[in-house]
Amino acid sequence: MAKLDNTSQTVVAIAFLVMNLVAGLRKLLWLFLRQFLLLATQLAPKIIKNYAVASNSKEKLNLLVGEQ
Repeated sequence: MAKLDNTSQTVVAIAFLVMNLVAGLRKLLWLFLRQFLLLATQLAPKIIKNYAVASNSKEKLNLLVGEQ
């Protein structure tokens, strides 16, 4: 790729830097998704229960229709 020694070393160093950044971002994405999925699985039953209660209430229906 590069013809001079200095530029060859720079190319190799940048390649290692990019590989380390990709590995770090992969770990960060995994941690984020793990926390998100854990939170989503804990909140899903509460969301479903609240939606079922709200969908049965007349106040919610009045708010959607716009009646007072």
